[in-house]
Amino acid sequence: MESPERIAAMFKALGDPTRLRIFAYLLSLHDETERAIRSESGATVGEICCFITGAPRVSSKVSFHLKELRMAGLITMSRRGKNVICKIVPEACEEVNRVTRSIVRDAREAPTQAVVQVPAREQAAKK
Repeated sequence: MESPERIAAMFKALGDPTRLRIFAYLLSLHDETERAIRSESGATVGEICCFITGAPRVSSKVSFHLKELRMAGLITMSRRGKNVICKIVPEACEEVNRVTRSIVRDAREAPTQAVVQVPAREQAAKK
């Protein structure tokens, strides 16, 4: 199991709409059955820019979002000739999926226990 800090970093990275679109796009290209045939189940930075902005040129906005996804451990980036290939990290996807399922399961099992407790010091300050 990943550390809470690493899981939080993954969810924070996915909290941005552009990064979520990039991640979903790369995820749509990732196919476990295809890995045996072709190890390149990813996209070039240029292809991602075309998908996100509609422009064939690499933008600094997309580069920034790719860096954030990479720093969160959700994607890898590797140079192939003149291109940079971006790919999903399957283990990170599995961890995000596992944590999300756990949160949903816990919420269904104990919906009334999901109460946020305010520390005593903060309660005293409100009075």
